[in-house]
Amino acid sequence: VREDMEISLKTISDKIGERVKYLSYPFGRIRKDEWQLAGEAGYEKAFISIPVDKNNPYLLGRWGVYTIDTLFNLSAKTGLNGFGRVERIKCKGINRVSNATGIIKSLGK
Repeated sequence: VREDMEISLKTISDKIGERVKYLSYPFGRIRKDEWQLAGEAGYEKAFISIPVDKNNPYLLGRWGVYTIDTLFNLSAKTGLNGFGRVERIKCKGINRVSNATGIIKSLGK
């Protein structure tokens, strides 16, 4: 995992011509004992789907944006209306379904 983080940081930094500071974990997930590897790899902050610890710069939350989202959903995610909690529940559900997708694919191999 550390090697993947280091390689992605270097590759993207080289391609865009400036140092990458932030990482968004694939599918917004990371094993709980691996988040510190982001800092060791050189990232300043990293983002997961559902925030676990607001004070940890490597476990910051982010909103997933999906093709099914409307302007209303996006305004809820950005706090412009009172439906942020509903969006949080929806995102948790989508995240759980995506976990199952990986399990189902592995069974088919």
